[in-house]
Amino acid sequence: MLVLAFGLLAWWTEKLPLWGTGARWVTVSLIAFASMIPLVPLVFLPRGKDFDAALADAEAAGHVTPALTAAFHDPAVAAARWYELGVVAFVIVLMVTKPF
Repeated sequence: MLVLAFGLLAWWTEKLPLWGTGARWVTVSLIAFASMIPLVPLVFLPRGKDFDAALADAEAAGHVTPALTAAFHDPAVAAARWYELGVVAFVIVLMVTKPF
């Protein structure tokens, strides 16, 4: 959240227009970054609670349980992580190339 806050602060201090020539990449970058915020309450928090429960059960059992293995290989978490990686790469490309 600090990255978003500092990004908005930098945007404001530089007096960049919202959609002006040469500054559109900043707007697109902030929108792309903000698109990751819903992943926390929708994917990571609920799946993290499931993982914690599976880990506690595995610790009590003294071995890796099928539930823990399933939690480690959760496709929703994997997809969210790949999305995060893609957005970060996209923002870096925008920052370096400043295409618009």
